Amino acid sequence: MHILSVSHTRSLSHTHTGSLAQTHSHTHTHTLSSSNTLTRACSFTQSLYVSLTHSQAL
Repeated sequence: MHILSVSHTRSLSHTHTGSLAQTHSHTHTHTLSSSNTLTRACSFTQSLYVSLTHSQAL
């Protein structure tokens, strides 16, 4: 379960620079609250991925 979420987070961070960034800016124009929630979810996923990788390295 954890390995699945890690690989999913990996693909998320990869697409974040590409299509997800475009989707984020597109959502930002429509609703500020939605894009704010998306940004919070992204940063939470990134910090979770970092902590997971750090615990795996240890």
